[in-house]
Amino acid sequence: MATKTATKKTTAKKTNGAAKKTEKKAEGNGFKMVHGGLCHIEFHVADLKKAEKFYSALFGWQFHPHQPKEMYFQMPGNGMGGCVLEGKPSKSGSTFYVMVDGIETTVAKAKKLGGKEIQKKTAIAGNHGYYARLRSPEGSECAIWCMS
Repeated sequence: MATKTATKKTTAKKTNGAAKKTEKKAEGNGFKMVHGGLCHIEFHVADLKKAEKFYSALFGWQFHPHQPKEMYFQMPGNGMGGCVLEGKPSKSGSTFYVMVDGIETTVAKAKKLGGKEIQKKTAIAGNHGYYARLRSPEGSECAIWCMS
């Protein structure tokens, strides 16, 4: 995900009837992770080394090895990033991950709103938290992420 550890935890004030939100500040990069904020992007590429060379030169992304066919990347500035996976590039595009305070409570709320859980809570290798995948009532998909 965007960061392995969070160093600062604060609670935002309730505004416009919105639920209480938890903010986490990543070490040293000023990136704030909040409930409902985009925290990770994931996409497939045919060749990891070529993708690393292209995106680092084009956007200044920094790549870090993770699994044999995966590399994490971080974007300059805010520290957000994602994962590039070696495999057949998807015609449906990227998967975006939204940071949430809790997987179970967010899945329950999505179901109440007419959404579906299409992948149950799953641990990410290397102690990088957990994710689940959701489908909205109109059919679009996203993933949710939380450290616990």
